[in-house]
Formats: sequence, C-alpha cells, structure tokens
Amino acid sequence: MSFFGLSYFKFLFLFHIFVVAVIFFYVGFARKNVPNWFFNLLGILAIIIIVYHVYRIITHGLKDVFWNYFHVIVIVPLLIYVAIYKAQTPRVIYDIFIGLGAAALAINVYFLFAH
Repeated sequence: MSFFGLSYFKFLFLFHIFVVAVIFFYVGFARKNVPNWFFNLLGILAIIIIVYHVYRIITHGLKDVFWNYFHVIVIVPLLIYVAIYKAQTPRVIYDIFIGLGAAALAINVYFLFAH
C-alpha cells in the first residue's frame, strides 16, 4: 500500500510528526484560547481514532498491538474529555497534551529513520 509515493508506515510516521504532534502542541500551548470548533474537531478525531484502532485490533492489522490499545485506552478518552470540557479543561490535561505531542514527535521521527 502506498500513499503519495510513500509506504504505509512512512506515511503514518510523517502524519504523526506533521499533523498529530502539531495538533497536540497547539492544544497544549494555546489551552483556553483554542476555539470551540477545534474542541469539536478533537471529538470527531476521537471517533475516527477509535473506529480505526478497534478495527486494527479485531483484524490483527499491526504486529505490535500495543499502539492500537494505547490509542483506544489513552488517546481517545483524552480527546473526548477535552472535547466535552473545552476551555474548562484542567491545566494538567493541557500539560499531558504537550507531553504526548513531544512523545509523538520523538518516537515517529525515530521510527521514520529506523524503518
């Protein structure tokens, strides 16, 4: 499978570097200044993520299922929480977004060059 001339996994790593990490940093640093429509977008993103990763779990789509469970157990509830509470989200949750953004950036840069 190829996306824009890249293998599926290279595309996935680049997507997490340039989209996911940026979204997480934006929410983490902008905090209460994030517009309401963006919080709603995070809720929609949570639904897409849970459908995709549950599908991958059911079909045994990835060799390392940890990442599927991590998205379902950690990322989705976090996105739903922020989508519900919006600007009333506690500061610690925004800090978690910054940490997850840094983690997404670091691990996907590593995977990009290691694979």
